[in-house]
Amino acid sequence: MSQTKDTDRKDKPLKYYSAVTRAFREEMTRDEDVVLIGEDVGESGGIFAQTKGLFSEFGPDRVRDTPIAEAGFTSLAVGAAMTGLRPIVEIGFEDFLTACMDPIVNQAAKLRYMLGGQVKVPVTLYTFGSGGLNAGPQHSQSLAAWFSHVPGLKVVMPSSAKDALGLLKNEEDAKILAGGQSLMPMLNMRFVQPETVIDVNGLNELASISFTDKVEIGALTRQKTLVVDPIIKQHLPIMQEALTWVGHFQTQSRGTIGGSLCHLDPAAELPMVALLYDAELEVASASEIRLIPMQEWALAYMMPSIGHDELLTKIMIKPWRGAYGYGFQEFARRHGDFAIAAAGCLLKIENEMITDIALSIGGVEDVPRRFTECEDILRGINYDIDKIKAVILKPLDQINFLDDSLVTGAYRRKLLNGLLVRAIEQAAGRAKSS
Repeated sequence: MSQTKDTDRKDKPLKYYSAVTRAFREEMTRDEDVVLIGEDVGESGGIFAQTKGLFSEFGPDRVRDTPIAEAGFTSLAVGAAMTGLRPIVEIGFEDFLTACMDPIVNQAAKLRYMLGGQVKVPVTLYTFGSGGLNAGPQHSQSLAAWFSHVPGLKVVMPSSAKDALGLLKNEEDAKILAGGQSLMPMLNMRFVQPETVIDVNGLNELASISFTDKVEIGALTRQKTLVVDPIIKQHLPIMQEALTWVGHFQTQSRGTIGGSLCHLDPAAELPMVALLYDAELEVASASEIRLIPMQEWALAYMMPSIGHDELLTKIMIKPWRGAYGYGFQEFARRHGDFAIAAAGCLLKIENEMITDIALSIGGVEDVPRRFTECEDILRGINYDIDKIKAVILKPLDQINFLDDSLVTGAYRRKLLNGLLVRAIEQAAGRAKSS
């Protein structure tokens, strides 16, 4: 997730960590009964800086550090809520919700019902976690599904940071649950709190792959299916190559192509592939079906062009014809992590001339996108890798490279430069041998 400053550009959407901090600040300003408790929420500003500045603004009575005793301070929050306060409780990692199952499941969720509605328990717990996080055996689980089965509890997730802000302020919403590889971590982190979660996993008609003049992929198609499907192998081989960079076996077994496109992480691989082929996305509501070009899909950071009452149903991709090559290159901290920078390429070469080229980039801006500025320069020139290295430098200047907690924008620029060259070289090698 991007950690760029909100002041970098006024039109940039709010980032998640800033949305959390802002929601806390606004609610604590509006309501003196809102208090914040947890480990390291005070002067240190929270494990991930979500509470930075709040201690100095609201003081130790309303922003209170606790010992490492999740069951104890969660029970304290339940009691405080019953007396009229509105506690916000930070649990550093989702795994440690298991240490306070009794106050959450048996007390907070049920006291209102047990006491005939005489008391309310307005406790908000927020935490961080994700299956396959690789942060150690006690910091990497995805447990949110447990709590979704408990009456009295709301389990939540956002499609954008603005949603996170609104949901933390108790706005109602509904969310689609497919593979859950994007939703569940957000739910775990309390970035969204939908009134209703709609499980679409039973819609088998949305989990098919077919080909006539276009490859049609149902939005519920699992990533592991894409990896081995013969239609994808024949017509969209770069998709299978890109998927070698995606997550791990467990996440590919659950993750869906529709979930990746709707989540729209700027570092995700499948949106990059869809951009290379100018894919069309079919979305359906109760009243109509409409097609959205992939180039128009991304509105802003993690904000796809889909209405709250619409469902992504199908991805339609017209394969390239004739002899061409493809290449996909990525750099990440560890295999399976989201890309710090990535580049995809489709390439046709005739008589040593680049007759057609498509480039997509990811991980470097707020959204994944076609790199048309570079395509326009390369299309029609003779294939010479040294010349290509020189001419792609100028269009790189048109990219607003992200600065975040992982790397600087300048470093991303260097990475992308090298990855683009590698992807083009890889595609050219395949084009010449095809």
